Amino acid sequence: MNHRQLLILAAALCAGAVSAEPAQSAAPQSRVSPLSFGQTQWIMVGSPVPAGWVITRSTGTMNEITDAQGARYGQEFTVMLGSPIPAGWIIRRANGNSNVIFYTVGASYGTQLSALVGSPIPDGWIVTRAEGQSNQLTYVAGASYGARFTAMLGSPIPSGWVIVRPNGNSNDIYNANNAPREAELQVAVGSPVPDGWVITRAMGNFNTIHNVAGSSYGRQITVMLGSPIPADWVVTRANGNSNDIYYTKGAAIGTELQVMLGSPIPAGWVVVRANGNSNIIKRLS
Repeated sequence: MNHRQLLILAAALCAGAVSAEPAQSAAPQSRVSPLSFGQTQWIMVGSPVPAGWVITRSTGTMNEITDAQGARYGQEFTVMLGSPIPAGWIIRRANGNSNVIFYTVGASYGTQLSALVGSPIPDGWIVTRAEGQSNQLTYVAGASYGARFTAMLGSPIPSGWVIVRPNGNSNDIYNANNAPREAELQVAVGSPVPDGWVITRAMGNFNTIHNVAGSSYGRQITVMLGSPIPADWVVTRANGNSNDIYYTKGAAIGTELQVMLGSPIPAGWVVVRANGNSNIIKRLS
């Protein structure tokens, strides 16, 4: 065999080796489609239901779930008993083995809706009347300071609202949000005390609360035992049934203060030494 024939044979052998290599398999194609409001999916009974989805049909071994995310105010779904109720939805009525749910996000201040007893009550809504198997809900988010409503016992009390008077099976509630600095209110014992407020006096079944939000460094006030101590305040002296508290925000780095044992220690402050029934704290940052 001459040199030319050897070269041809070697080239053929190389080509065969290349063709013998296994072919690369194609990447698997995704079957996931973009999620959207109203999209449905069949899942096995017992499978987790993703947040924001509801069970709209059942065949015994399978459940149909529907994506309720992206709903607009007033949209409704019929869901099976036992279906999750996503945030912002209420149960309007029961239909045998199903419930009709209603989307409340986007309601205007003062809107009223009827919800089945036992329905979730979204943030910003209160129960203003009980009617047999239903409750009347009223949307109070966006109320101005001083707005007042009557809420049934067991109704949620929205953030920043206080109970100013109990009325048997209901409470008069008052919006303390956006109160003027140093405002005072008389509230029922057991009322929520909003952030930034303290209890300054106790009078039988009522407490006087005082708004200290927006205080300047060094502000002092006497509060009742059991009063909340807002962030950045410390207890500087105990007076029997009351405490003197002091506002620390705005103190210079290196400032030292004497506080009672058990006083909150604000962020950026440390305890540097003990002094009888008190501690010396120092601002480091």
